[in-house]
Parts: sequence; C-alpha cells; structure tokens
Amino acid sequence: MSFPASLPPAVLEMFAGFLLPLILPHVADDRSAARSMALYLLAAYQPCSARELSLAAEIVASNLKMLTMLVKSAEPALPAADVSEAMKWACHLSRAGRPAQRQFDELQRLRRLSERWQQLAGASAPPESGATVPPVASEPEPGPATPEVAPEELSDMVLDSANAHPSERDTASQPADAPGSINAMAQAEKALASAEKLLALMQQHVKGGVPPQSQAAQQIRDQHKAVDVARMRLQQLRRLHAAAAA
Repeated sequence: MSFPASLPPAVLEMFAGFLLPLILPHVADDRSAARSMALYLLAAYQPCSARELSLAAEIVASNLKMLTMLVKSAEPALPAADVSEAMKWACHLSRAGRPAQRQFDELQRLRRLSERWQQLAGASAPPESGATVPPVASEPEPGPATPEVAPEELSDMVLDSANAHPSERDTASQPADAPGSINAMAQAEKALASAEKLLALMQQHVKGGVPPQSQAAQQIRDQHKAVDVARMRLQQLRRLHAAAAA
C-alpha cells in the first residue's frame, strides 16, 4: 500500500511516530518494524489529505488501545476485578473511536462524490467550435461547477453552482446578439440535464435520508437551487426565442 503524493513525507512520519509507542511493545522495541507497521496500518485507510490521515491515526490508535485492554482482560492470573476493569476500558475505547470513524467515512464519501461530480461536469462541457456562438453559450453554465476546494476541506464544501447568486449568474449569461438562439437553448438544456443528473446522484448517495442540519443535506438543497436556476434560464431563453420568431 502507498500514500498519494499530496501527503508530504514529513507528515506521514509524524503520524506514524504517534503510533510507535503503541506498537513498539509488540515488536520487541524494533523501531524500524514498528514504523513499517504504523505506515501499513495508516495506508489501509487510503487517506488523501492531512485531515483524513489525522483521523486514520486516531482510529488506529483507538483500536490498538482497545485491543491491548482486551488482551489484558484475557490474562489467566488476572483478578476478576481487573478483568472487569479491562473490559470496561476496552468498551470505552471502542466507543471513543467511533466519532473519528464517522468523520473519516464522511470525508471520504464527500471526496468520492466530488470526484464523480468533476467527471460529470467534464463530460457535460460543450465542445469547442469554430462557428460564431452567442455570448450566452460561452458564459459559465448554471449547472454544477468543479469545486475549487482542497480535499481536507471537503467536509465544509458547498456547491459552487448553488452558492453563486442567481441574479449574478443570470446577468452574466444574458444573450447579447442572438437572444433565444438555438445554440443558446441547446447549451441551457445541457446545463439543466447535467444539474439534474448530479442531483439524482447526490440523492442516491444518501439513501434513507440525512439529518436536516448535516453537510450532505445542505449540499442537496444547494443542488436543488442549481437545478431551479438552470430550469429558469432555459425557460427564459425559450420565451426569447418565441418572441424573436413571432
């Protein structure tokens, strides 16, 4: 297993060092073996950012401590009171590691969703053409835009397409020379289809519903807004086309 190039070696060494005291007693104080084991355990979580790496280290540390207490509770000569105490600590450590695991899972889910979003946005980009196209076709579409966020900030990600004020985006996309042209409407239809496809994908990722105040719920609300903006833009262009044809 390996780490992505986005993680500096110094950061990897730092988090591996945090785990060494927990691993050394189990490898006869062999620091080289303990370091290799720490890196292997961290790599199993496939972290792609410093935040994911930090959570992975926290999860591994909690698991190692929990297992240590479980092993201690199995010592044959241990008094019953100490066995009970060791089991209590093991349960406590297991519960303590769950919040980090949930945060880690959410970060990775958002990262995968962002990667899929970028693929959809790239696939829906209109091809370049030598023909003269009205300004509306060359302006940014109100569909989903590639999020300019670092992977460690994915948990705070807000969809760019929904964050932009509708009034600003509508103003930027107003046709100048050929209102309601066929090309303009074709681009608007593509934008709407792309936004609707992304919304369906996001809803599929959160089957069963999500808490109203969660980040996932906010992203879905934002994408609903992006779909509404794309639909209104298409309706506006259709009205302009009908008026021009009259």
